[in-house]
Amino acid sequence: MALKTTSYEDLACKLRDCKDFAAELDAVIDAFSDGIFITDGKGTVLRVNQAYESITGLAREEVLGRNMEDLVAAGLFTHSVTMDAIAQKQVVSSIRRSRTEHLLLTTAMPVFNGQGGLFRIVVTVRDIMELNRLRCELEESRALTRQYRTELGRLTGRYVAEGMVARAGPMLQTLELATHVARFDSTVLILGESGVGKDSLARWIHEASPRRDKPFIQINCGAIPENLLESELFGYAAGAFTGASKGGKTGLFEAAGGGTILLDEVGELPLPLQVKLLRVIQSRQVMRLGSTTLRQVDVRVIAATNRDLKRLVEDGRFRQDLYFRLNVVPITVPPLRRRTEDIIPLVYHFRGQLQKRYNLTKDFTPGVMDWFLRYSWPGNVRELENLLERLLVTTPGDVIEVGDLPDPGTIEPDGPLTVNRVVPWKKALREMERQLLTLAVEKGGNVSQAARLLEIDVSTASRKWHRVQQNLRPRD
Repeated sequence: MALKTTSYEDLACKLRDCKDFAAELDAVIDAFSDGIFITDGKGTVLRVNQAYESITGLAREEVLGRNMEDLVAAGLFTHSVTMDAIAQKQVVSSIRRSRTEHLLLTTAMPVFNGQGGLFRIVVTVRDIMELNRLRCELEESRALTRQYRTELGRLTGRYVAEGMVARAGPMLQTLELATHVARFDSTVLILGESGVGKDSLARWIHEASPRRDKPFIQINCGAIPENLLESELFGYAAGAFTGASKGGKTGLFEAAGGGTILLDEVGELPLPLQVKLLRVIQSRQVMRLGSTTLRQVDVRVIAATNRDLKRLVEDGRFRQDLYFRLNVVPITVPPLRRRTEDIIPLVYHFRGQLQKRYNLTKDFTPGVMDWFLRYSWPGNVRELENLLERLLVTTPGDVIEVGDLPDPGTIEPDGPLTVNRVVPWKKALREMERQLLTLAVEKGGNVSQAARLLEIDVSTASRKWHRVQQNLRPRD
């Protein structure tokens, strides 16, 4: 009796195991996105997953336990690849339409047991229309990815080639604005101190624009004598003046056809030429010196200056109408002292270029790097690049130290902190803290920026600033 009980318990355990396995198998089959339809070796339906129901529009209750021949006879199927696979004992595929009018690819695969007998037929069903849609989406995604990679690679290449290094802050915002307006042909006026890289930004805009494959021509309006500037810009006709070329000359506006022309130092342009430049920008036509024929030009104009054009307009040295025509999209390049987060990346960028040019390998001590960060850089990026070249070619060793900096007495970063009287230690610290915070808040405009300048947490700066403000309030 005990033996029978044990046998019953074993059978019950095996039955539970079989039910668990069947449930697990159903869960696995239902997880597939393809429709799955399983019959025994004679074509009786054993399993159908949820994807099959969704793709074909047939409910599993309509087919489970029924033979495929009966289902065909009942009109649920026009043809059975399952029966073809049973008859041919090999994989069979066909294309048919479902109840939902979707085109389906149906594949029946025979499964044999250990004795070579037909054991199961596993049928997979795929929606061809859905596959085509996914393939199209995949191709579009790949094309878009290629486009992004190409654009990113192109922009990244120019980012390095032109020295337009920006990690955060005002310069990054400037580059984002420049990249955005590059898509359009609007006239851009680039403002900024001497040496900040206005010409590099102009080339950045050109390279990010649809005109990138056309010429980029730069002319310094302050470096060419006034009597030659007009012929350089607009060209001249044959015999226009004594010594003129017999065939005449093409001006820079015509030479830049389809591309971009940069009028650097536009604030130095003589007043008589300002009138002609205004007419060219408005009409998109030039007239060569000594000619009466107008020539159409397709060129994008970018102007750059370190002068205050508004002040020049007020002083009568720059035409107001030309100023408004140039000032369509003004972009100001920040000075290097306002973008300290870019100084070290710029150092490494220029060092890499110079080391490659001169076949050198040199490094900087932490003290030199600290000096770079504390120096005010009145000459901006140009001064930084020139100083790096000077250090690399004149320093004999492989490591550049603070002592190698040129004439440190005349270019001391900010001057040493000096103390001219003895005061109690704690009082001195409080006074130094007050002055530092006050200067930082004035320079940064708020406590958050002050914390960045002082390289402390915002919460610390806020707490200390509050204490400073409390001490400044009048007492009763």
